[in-house]
Amino acid sequence: MRVSRSVQLAGPAWAALAAGGWSGPVRVRAGDSEYVGKVALVDVDEDARVVGAHAQARRVGGWGGVAGRLELRPGDGGGGRVDIEADVDLSGEASEDAADALVGGVAGRLQDAARTPEPRAAPSAAEPATKAAESEPAAWTSPADDPEFRRRLAGRAAIAVALGAALGVAGAAWGRRRS
Repeated sequence: MRVSRSVQLAGPAWAALAAGGWSGPVRVRAGDSEYVGKVALVDVDEDARVVGAHAQARRVGGWGGVAGRLELRPGDGGGGRVDIEADVDLSGEASEDAADALVGGVAGRLQDAARTPEPRAAPSAAEPATKAAESEPAAWTSPADDPEFRRRLAGRAAIAVALGAALGVAGAAWGRRRS
């Protein structure tokens, strides 16, 4: 089924679409049912000014699902309007309202992402770095960026592989001995 919707953003549409900050979890309500899923950015075509995405959601507490391929385009005139067109497939007990709700959930995520402020630029020479560091919270870093953490993780993975291989050899020997 084909679903279309337009949404008005606070800022420039193409910048919000191409950034991809709107992808992530989505929770929508269609009638009495609630659907939970995610929307993911698939591709950005700079020349055609089209963003491709995939959205899917499953019905909470029942048999039903909705999934679709979305095309998001900035509206004419370079303003903040985004046109969303989706080819949506329904499964199980999902209704047509679920397809509309899923596209509406994507539109809501897009509006929320366009409202969040852009990250602040690096401090200039006129503004000392210490002042900028005091005014903003520290950025979150992933433990996977820490070389010590990766070394410990690699050691644990090596132990797990060795243990699995040893148990596999012991199991094979036990099987041969029993036959």
